[in-house]
Amino acid sequence: MLAEELRKLCKTDCLVPILKNAFLFSCLTGLRWSDINKLVWKEVVYSEAEKQHKIHFTQKKTKRVEYHPINDAAHKLLGKRGNDDDRVFVGVKYSAWHNLRLAQWVMDAGINKKITFHCARHTYATLLLTAGGELVTN
Repeated sequence: MLAEELRKLCKTDCLVPILKNAFLFSCLTGLRWSDINKLVWKEVVYSEAEKQHKIHFTQKKTKRVEYHPINDAAHKLLGKRGNDDDRVFVGVKYSAWHNLRLAQWVMDAGINKKITFHCARHTYATLLLTAGGELVTN
């Protein structure tokens, strides 16, 4: 997905607003569906020293602890902060119904591609490379 398509999605309403926020959050952070699904509020922190928000979480797939900075746009997608142990994206599930809502939203935005939640990770990588970043990390 390209930056222009991402802008179209931002401007288009989705039948399930929390799905829209979760997908866009993945586009801006590169987090997997499984990590977004289990993300809880205590994992979203603000570093006073660095003047930025971060996510401190254990990846579901790799079991590695990650310290991932997030920009203001991604932070706004989180919505109103809940209790520490509450999930951030309450109500989003990996299901055929949610996949259909995602596909409908993409079509409503005028994007004629098969988009899955995993495509959000590719969008993040594309945006990172376009901005001069590197994909390889230690």
